[in-house]
Amino acid sequence: VLSAEKCIIKIHGAMKDVVLSKTPEELIVLNNIIDSIEVNVISSLGIAEKQFLGNPEVIVSLSERFTTWRSIRREVFFLLDADRVEDAAEITKGKGAKYVAELLEEMDGVKTFAAEKALLFKNSANASSKKAMRLTFVLSFIAVIVAVLLASMITRSVVIPLKSATDAARQLGEGVLDFDVDIGYDDETGQLLKSIKLSVDNLKSQINEITQATNQISTSANQIVTSTSQLTASSTEIGTSISQTT
Repeated sequence: VLSAEKCIIKIHGAMKDVVLSKTPEELIVLNNIIDSIEVNVISSLGIAEKQFLGNPEVIVSLSERFTTWRSIRREVFFLLDADRVEDAAEITKGKGAKYVAELLEEMDGVKTFAAEKALLFKNSANASSKKAMRLTFVLSFIAVIVAVLLASMITRSVVIPLKSATDAARQLGEGVLDFDVDIGYDDETGQLLKSIKLSVDNLKSQINEITQATNQISTSANQIVTSTSQLTASSTEIGTSISQTT
């Protein structure tokens, strides 16, 4: 529409030059220029009709009004051919100028409508952009939460069991057997903890057996020592009795 408006203003200026022309040759040149610009106007309005966001009939009406202006311009050329320069100038400054003003006013309405539609589209695009940004923020927040939860689950299922197995193996290596092994897992780490617990239980059992055997041996040794002491005392008494008898 802006291109068509500029071309209409050029045609109106060219019509003033037509009135001021001095020779038929100048009229021919100016007429050709006006016809060329007229083609550009019709082409621009055709494109605007396809791209217009409102009612296309508005552009169609604008095109028809522009075409009607041609008859006024032809009247000016007819008067100039008849050497009626003053009448031609009067039409150009009067009826022609008024028609162009009305045409440009109608085009201003189309431009205003297009500007309002463009602003509406811009606001809608901004709203959609803000909505997309909010959605992106929410999705990012959810992704962070999911990542934290996954990390926590991995830590609980891998790191903590491995730490338990490491602590149990360390205490076992240091000879400490008085500790509990919390299995609670069914994976490879759980199998390792079961093996460590079984080893600890076996060692405790063997140590208990050795301790019991040692206690039994100690008790037997004490009994032997007591018997020996009693025999020694008896022998001493017997020896004393024999000496007193002799």
